[in-house]
Amino acid sequence: HGLNSEVFVGFNIEKKCGIIGGTHYGGEMKKGIFAMMNYWLPMDGHLPMHCSANKGDDGSTALFFGLSGTGKTTLSADSARKLI
Repeated sequence: HGLNSEVFVGFNIEKKCGIIGGTHYGGEMKKGIFAMMNYWLPMDGHLPMHCSANKGDDGSTALFFGLSGTGKTTLSADSARKLI
């Protein structure tokens, strides 16, 4: 079929299903779900965000955006703030 890999990933938004094969890496599932939620959530008036967040005692909040594995949770883990 002209593929460079034995791995395959397919998601059908209309049927709300996905199939992943040829891999032991779970990241495809997460990324597929993110893609599907990025499609569905705005239709219901929700903004999807791939981020980490924390909150200070004074009520201030901070959001940390980034790609998977770039340190969002690490950056937001501050002992003086609550991870939310």
